[in-house]
Amino acid sequence: DTEATFRGWVHEYVSFIRGENPFTFPFRLPPPPDMVGPLDRETDVNDKAITEPRKYLPLVVSYVEGPQKEAVSKVSGKLQDDFVPTIVVAPDGRSITKCFEKPRNSAKFQYRYAKGLVPFLSPSNVKAHAAKFVTILKCIEASPSISFVYSNFVRGGALQFAMCLEEHGYEPAIGLKLLENVSGEYEGSSKGKYAFLTSDMGERQITQLIRRLRKPENANGSDIRVIIGSPLISEGVDFKNVRQVHILDPWYNMSRIEQIIGRGLRTCSHSGLPFEEQNCTVYLHTVRFADSKKETYDEYAYRVYVEAKTAGIAKVKRVLAESAVDCTTQIATNQLPEDWLSLMIPQKRAQDGKTVTMPLSALSAPTFEDGNPSLVCYAHTSPADASEYVRPLSSYLDVRDEIFDKIVDLFEKKELWTQADLLEQLKYSPDVVTYLVESAVREHLKIKDSSGRIGTLENRGGVYAFKPRDIQDATMFERSVADTADGRVQVDVPTDELPPPPAVPKAKTTIETLRASHHFPFAVTTRFPQNVIDWFLIDQVMDPVEKRDLILQRQEPPPPYAEGLRIDGLNYLVLGPRDIVNDRNEPVEPIGTELDAYKAWANTHLERIVEQIKSGKILCTLEKQTLKMAPFIVNEEGHIQRAPREKTIRPKECGFYHIPELKAFAKDVTGQDFPAEAKKKDPMCMYLSLAARTPSDRIFWVQPEIWAVLSTPEFAGLILSKLKASKTDRE
Repeated sequence: DTEATFRGWVHEYVSFIRGENPFTFPFRLPPPPDMVGPLDRETDVNDKAITEPRKYLPLVVSYVEGPQKEAVSKVSGKLQDDFVPTIVVAPDGRSITKCFEKPRNSAKFQYRYAKGLVPFLSPSNVKAHAAKFVTILKCIEASPSISFVYSNFVRGGALQFAMCLEEHGYEPAIGLKLLENVSGEYEGSSKGKYAFLTSDMGERQITQLIRRLRKPENANGSDIRVIIGSPLISEGVDFKNVRQVHILDPWYNMSRIEQIIGRGLRTCSHSGLPFEEQNCTVYLHTVRFADSKKETYDEYAYRVYVEAKTAGIAKVKRVLAESAVDCTTQIATNQLPEDWLSLMIPQKRAQDGKTVTMPLSALSAPTFEDGNPSLVCYAHTSPADASEYVRPLSSYLDVRDEIFDKIVDLFEKKELWTQADLLEQLKYSPDVVTYLVESAVREHLKIKDSSGRIGTLENRGGVYAFKPRDIQDATMFERSVADTADGRVQVDVPTDELPPPPAVPKAKTTIETLRASHHFPFAVTTRFPQNVIDWFLIDQVMDPVEKRDLILQRQEPPPPYAEGLRIDGLNYLVLGPRDIVNDRNEPVEPIGTELDAYKAWANTHLERIVEQIKSGKILCTLEKQTLKMAPFIVNEEGHIQRAPREKTIRPKECGFYHIPELKAFAKDVTGQDFPAEAKKKDPMCMYLSLAARTPSDRIFWVQPEIWAVLSTPEFAGLILSKLKASKTDRE
């Protein structure tokens, strides 16, 4: 059946080992039973009967009332933002992001309640507007330790909780308070500091905060007591001594949630604490109606999106563990002995200081399986007629490249080889050689003959031969002798029909005709030099075929539109990915040393782009497959800058930006506003395209032919990795 077939594949190809060592990770405690909601929900958010209740996740419940109850009851459950009302709502029903305004003449990241709005995060009002906040605050205030609070929403979750902390007597670890006009209801001394980690902070600032958090002196939160996180720190950030993890809102899969929880539960992260305190309590927060058996949207998400999906993944994971080729040797690592799992471990919970004693099996992440079934290694049986086991050819793939290189060398010396000759030349197992030579035939491995022609391999009855490209059923003569003819002879065949009238030749476009015919919507010659205007016309107005012909004229020195296209040492021109011409303007495919020169050319331009971006310049080019996601933003000072933690260098097409952003670009790049005639996006983008080709300390232009090569997966990833590495070095 299907499962048996899958298990057979796993047994041949998969090695499985558990990643989490229970003896170096802190113990994971569930929330206190009195905080966990009973499994008594009867209908879901769509008023349909619940047929499969939740089984594995203990969810902490907070009962909604007042404005929040009304907002949660209206949630449709169709949008991701429907989670926000389960976190916090405004008193008058407005969007939570419109409840605050930035005061004039204040710090960049300060806010104040909107005019006339009740301070809904204050101690007397927060329960009716953010029930989860009340529950979390009680847990934090009862625990003299570090707590980590996470939300998938920055403005609708993490930011609101940070301001709620300020209303309840907490202060930021760095900088000014976020909330300028706190209600003043809390009049006591500071309860501690919080660290709010968002993408608005620089990476250096985040690093400094994390160092403070990880210091042994802060083990009990004496310096920083609360960490507030957003998707910025879902990975790559590790804390120490975190005793509480609060998840404000769910995600659609448990892997993401576990990744977040894992920021606080790391290898040896609690080793500096006494043994009974080497634990962390995980709280998955939800809201409920006190007077109804209907699920709220966050409960629904945990049941349908998280539990059901993860239970299926757990079944596959068990199949992998039981069927892995090394199951019998790794079973002691992947599964603890039964008597160990039943050991009772005393641990002190941070929230209430009570000692809870639980079996070791209950002090780790949920398995999403019923009970604790033992691993049983799958016994793979060979087919009945198989007399001996044959080692899979896949185990020899580590020599694939080496054999392919030898094949290329052999066929460059001689065009035909018998199978016996190849076995003699290639000193490997006959099965391996036969398999890989046939792979070279199937995959059309490119090789050269002694004349430098490019071709592939073919097998004719056990004889492997070089087949020139574009020649079918090549003769022995064609295989071994290159065609040196300069061209072909055209023979006109007489016909009774009258010949068609001669075609009228199309007038060739020149830069002079472009200057005369193209109309700019503003006075261009008073703002830009003629060579920049000509460059724009050739790049963006001239027919691409005519531009190519212009480049192939190889003017000396190269004009701006053709700069950097020549490969040093070869006099080849690069006109795009896999579009390279030699010194006779003939298409070529680089192989061997030519390929090395081509890669050196690409790396030279790649390094130039990296250096320009590192110096703060903005990359501009012509991009056909543009992204709607902006890699650049306009900051508070009105300057353009790279978007925080942007994961692409691909430019965004000018027309996708809003007009205020375009105006900021123009002011920042040219030092002046758009011409009065440029009132719409098209003339604005035309103006910026001209400005991008003008030398500037804020912007640099990359020829589209070069960018077409460097934006391919082969090179684009290198640019991003180099930028990331340089950022790490500076830190």
